[in-house]
Amino acid sequence: MQRDPNIIGQSNFFNRFGQFLIRHNQPTEAIIQFENALRLARAASYPDYMLSAARQLEQVYLQKKDFKNAYAYATLIRDLTDSLNEMSKKDQLIILEIDHEARQRELAAERELPERNRRDNIQYLAITIAIVLVFVILMMLGSFKVPEWSIKALGFVSFILLFEFIILVMDHKIFELTKGEPWKIFLIKIFVIALLLPLHEFLEKRLTRYLINHKLIDLSKVSFKGIIRRPATRVKRS
Repeated sequence: MQRDPNIIGQSNFFNRFGQFLIRHNQPTEAIIQFENALRLARAASYPDYMLSAARQLEQVYLQKKDFKNAYAYATLIRDLTDSLNEMSKKDQLIILEIDHEARQRELAAERELPERNRRDNIQYLAITIAIVLVFVILMMLGSFKVPEWSIKALGFVSFILLFEFIILVMDHKIFELTKGEPWKIFLIKIFVIALLLPLHEFLEKRLTRYLINHKLIDLSKVSFKGIIRRPATRVKRS
């Protein structure tokens, strides 16, 4: 046991050994073991085991009518108890400080929530406007004589933006529904993409084919006559 590098374990062993000796009416030998336990606990700076060994020594010396040593260990017990109480108070203060800081962070997050929601709504609105503008440009592009690849390319980009925006909006709902569990998010995402991917390809092909074969606005039928009027001539007074 003495070769064990864990001196706290050694201290506990000697303390238990001393209790064993007390039960077998060997107080003198028990004092030696309790002193070993106290020495090792002090070397390890372990006040709980120091307090336990000191209490055992106080009781043994009281039974032996050695009041001088009993008083010395009673004083040590008092000092250790005060030290442990002081440490407990410090721990309580640290816990209170941690709770206070956590509460302050919660309050800050609550105050920041409306502002964050406002920023998110502005960004969602900006993305929506951008997607609408892209689709308007796509519709207008079908009215001009442009290469077919440009309509197909813009159509591809337009639907990518649209469906990515749909997935972005759904992400928040999916996270709330699954409470952030990865395997649930994974399964729902697979189901959603399995539905959106064919729909994406179908709508993109139908719209681009329609824009290539039909003109939404026939510019040849638009007349610009009368749009620009000549300025009226002033009548000279005689």
